[in-house]
Formats: sequence, structure tokens, C-alpha cells
Amino acid sequence: MERSDVEAAALDTLDHKFGDANFRAGQLEAIIPLLEQDRDGADVLSVIATASGKRRKALSVMLVPLKGLGRQHADMMTKAGVPALALSSSSTTAEWARCKMMIIEKALCALFISPEVLCHNPGFVKLLNEHNIAILCFDEAHLYNDWYLWRPTMSMAASLVSAQRRLGLTATMRRRDQQLVVRRTGMSAPIVQRGRFLRSNLLLQVIKRPAALTFGRASLADRLSAATEAKWRIARTLRMAIKARSLQGNTIVYVPSRAQAETVCKQLVQAAKDQKLVAVGAALKFRPYHAGRTDRSEVEQLFLSQRGVVVVATIAFGLGVDCAHVRVIIHFSGARSLAEYAQQVGRGGRDGEDAYCLCFYNPSDSQGIRRSIESAVLTTSTTTALMRKVAERTTERGPTSFLHWADFHRAGIDDDNTDAVLAALCRTGLALAGKRQPARISAMKGSKWTIQPLPALSRFALALWQDRFQAAFASGKLNVAVRCDVRDVCTVPPFLEMGAGGPTVVHDALGDLAAAKLVDIDYSDDYPLVQPLAVLDRQDARAAGRLLSKSMKSAAAQQLAVLDEALDFMEADGCLQRRLCDVFDAPDDLDAAVESCRCGMCEPATIGAGFA
Repeated sequence: MERSDVEAAALDTLDHKFGDANFRAGQLEAIIPLLEQDRDGADVLSVIATASGKRRKALSVMLVPLKGLGRQHADMMTKAGVPALALSSSSTTAEWARCKMMIIEKALCALFISPEVLCHNPGFVKLLNEHNIAILCFDEAHLYNDWYLWRPTMSMAASLVSAQRRLGLTATMRRRDQQLVVRRTGMSAPIVQRGRFLRSNLLLQVIKRPAALTFGRASLADRLSAATEAKWRIARTLRMAIKARSLQGNTIVYVPSRAQAETVCKQLVQAAKDQKLVAVGAALKFRPYHAGRTDRSEVEQLFLSQRGVVVVATIAFGLGVDCAHVRVIIHFSGARSLAEYAQQVGRGGRDGEDAYCLCFYNPSDSQGIRRSIESAVLTTSTTTALMRKVAERTTERGPTSFLHWADFHRAGIDDDNTDAVLAALCRTGLALAGKRQPARISAMKGSKWTIQPLPALSRFALALWQDRFQAAFASGKLNVAVRCDVRDVCTVPPFLEMGAGGPTVVHDALGDLAAAKLVDIDYSDDYPLVQPLAVLDRQDARAAGRLLSKSMKSAAAQQLAVLDEALDFMEADGCLQRRLCDVFDAPDDLDAAVESCRCGMCEPATIGAGFA
């Protein structure tokens, strides 16, 4: 298609499928090079402002960092009449079967999938590569750099899938990081399109405050001062939430930990009660949000559909929550990185109206984070001991293994550091770490185990029933329990063909049997699934241990540098907007930052009144 034809077709699709007459700035410029036929597979890296809107009949695949984000995108496309599906680690066997059938029948246009799903399902990757993917898209492309240290599976997934063209979409990326992202997403000399970084409707303010937490011994006066400051922050946050409600908007309060999300939310509720804000309190709805809560979907829906909602959240909240009426964003205890700060304030004012962004800052905020980073660095002897255990277990059980918590503990690794170790295993190419799953199962007869004929089951569920349960249950023994190791099940067909995805398929099959009431399942404890990417012997384990330790030291140094950069930014003087433009290499926005933007450094009186 020629450029004019691409533009006309894109505008027609926008109008008829999505009900919009015009693209936002930067969207059409990203679409045209992907679809022009005179370009031989042009890749595109599009860096345009948050809320600019960054999302043929061929199959396009988008890697999404959060499964909720994938569901949201798929629902939006489906409502627009575009056949779309989302797959994640929690997808059912029926959803997998439907997706595969639609791909084979060429009935699927858009697939939204998490990186880990691709890494642990080589059979599905083979299916995708056999069906000529038109575009492989990377949503939130900056995360392929920002999250690489703890989630290297994102880059691994990008390398598994072949596609005619690749498209990266993000709002915050420095020029110095472009080549890293290009390499980690597998792009080839992409056309880089950079839009405006500046959001002139964001009113930024940083308040340098006394330490709310004291470390080590502290005098009574210091403790009282810290308690007073913490109460002041809660009161200020409550006033801002009330202001957001008066503007028919919502508030996000970012905190560094799950525990603080729960605590600050309770303190805000109590503060509203203490002030006897009957009318306002009834209108304000306070909710905690973090990865450990099971009500995340309900909180997201409440935030999108109502006004006067205050969500106290970790970084888990925000990606995929496209809410136009966010009027206030508060960083309750600073920010861990400038990329994180820019992304989070960018969630305010997406309707073009003003949004107030306040960061309470003190250098002590980073002490807990710094200790956590430093404690995750393990000695060579520790990592070597762990790699020997990996080698032992994989030679016993084949290519798929589980590491028990005791294995980590014997190697001197506490529970807080297991995720860092698993990420380093993947980052160094030593092993692929999967989600935590039961390593052993025990099943009793279900209430319908004698039913004939059998209900409709997947081939995996039927194979598991016939191989493990049917004969044992028919033996005539009362209260018979069938116990098996998931690793043993994975060594026989049809699970053997699933490779590293075998344990997940086993658990899906068990779920099908339980749903049909053929079995009652009693799971063992969950263990991290580890698949070595090469066979290890004792000599290999020693070298692998050294490599693992070196990688963890390098990762810690990078994380500390990012943290120090954020601290320096909060400490410095000068226009916040202009300094953000400097950090994110947006020189064209510098003049506009001076002329049209407002921040607490440039206009403290005006912004202060807005925040009050």
C-alpha cells in the first residue's frame, strides 16, 4: 500500500471500528511505516506521551507486562469488532484450545499474551511461528530496560517469536536507553518516532519533609516529631483527596510496600472519621491495592467507574488502568526511580484537565530499599551451592525440576531473596524459572468418579485420569488416595511433549478433573519451577555459581545508581518540568516547559494553593 492508501484505510478503520474521526498526535506516524509495502519489514519504536493512545487481516501479537492489561486490550478490540484474545498463566484449558483453533483457522487478528506464557510453552511458540505473524508489538516498551533485572523473561519471549515487523510503544524512554530496548526486543534498525514528552497540565510539586521513620536509637523528641510529621502527611493527603472529589476526580497514593498500602489506607479512613467528614466521607471511597490482594479487579473497576475514589497502591497499580479523571497523584514516600515517577504522574489529567502531583520526599525513604538491594547480593559460595542442587535435581528428574524452599535455605538464601535469585538464573541464561506450583499432589475419589460415560475432557485430563486415577479408584479400597509427583507425570505422553510447560498442563488437567467432580485434590506446598537451559554437572555448577554471583552484584550496582539518581532529582533546585525534560532527552520541550508549565519550584504560591 502507498502512503496515501495507508492513511485513508487507517482513518476509515478508526472511524468505523472505534468511532473517532482523528488520530492523536503521533499515532498515524507510527502506523504508516508498519503498513507501507515499499518498506521491507520496517520496525518502529514509538515514544509518545502518556495518554496519547498507543495500541491488519493478519495476526498481530502484543506482549503485555500484566495479564489485566491484556484482558483490557482484548475486550476493547472485541467490542470494536476485531477478533482478539488474551492469554496468561491463569488461562483455562478451554481458552487455550479456542486460541489455538482460531490461529489455525486464521480467524484471530490480535493476541495479547504475557511473556512468561511464551517462555514456558514451546509448542505454542512453534504454532505462532508457523502462522506468519504480521506484527509483534511490545506494550510499555521501556519496561524491557527498566524491568530487565528482575523480569528477564520479557526479553527472552521477544527472541522466541518471528514476525514480519516489530512495534515498540512507550511514553518514557531516554535516548541513551533506545539501543538497549531495540536489542532486547529484537528490532532491526527501527524507525524511531519521538513525540512530545511534556504534559503541561500536570502541576508538579516536591515537598522535602522531616523523616517520618527513625532508624536505630532515637530520642523521645525525635520519635514525637516523626509521628507528628506522619499525621501531617495523612492530613494533607486527605485534603487533596477531598479537592479531587470536588473536581469530580479520583486520587492515587503511591507507597513503596504492601504493608504501607494497608496502613496508609486505614490511616486515611480513620482521619476522615476523626474530622467527622460525614458528607465528604460518604463520597470518598478508600481502597488499598497491591499484588497480594485478591480484589484488584474490583478496585480497578471502582476506580474507572466512580468519582471520589482514593487508591493507596504499590507500583502494581496503574499499567492498564486508563482513567481520564485522575485529579491527584501523591508519592507518599518518594519514588524509587525517575522512570517510575514520570510514568506514575503521567496517569493524571488524561482528559486534558489539570492534575496535582505531589511527592513527599526525605532521603531516609530510600534506606529500606537500599538495604533490600544490598542484601540480595549473594556470595559465590552461596550461589555455587544452589547451582549444585539444581544440577542434582535435574539429573535425577530430567529437564524439568522443582527447587524446594529447603534447597534455598540450605544454600543460605532467605525467602526475601528467592525472587532475585530466580531472576538472575534467567538473566544469565542458566535456567528458566517458572511460576510457583505444587510439586506433589494427592487426590481422593470425587463424588462422580463412577459416572459413565465420562464427561467431555481435554486430551490431557483424559490421559491423566486413565493413567493415574481410574484403576486405583476401581480397586475397591475405601478412601483410597492417589499420590504422585508432578515431575513423574511430565515424563510420559502426552505431557512429555509439552516440555517446560508440562507442570502447568498437569495442573490444568487436574483442574478439569476436579471441576467434573471425578477427583478431590489436596495440593502440597508450592515450589518454584526451574528448567535448566543446559545439563549441569558438578564442574558446571561451580562456574555457574560464579556467573550467578557476578550477575547479582552487577544488578545491585545498577539498581543503586537508579535510586541515587532519583534522590538527586528530588534534592535539586530548579523547574521540575524542565529537569524532567532534561532527564528524558526532550530538548524540543524545554522552551515550552518554561513558557506554559507550572511546578512547585517555579510558582510555589500558585501550586501550593492548588494543592491545599
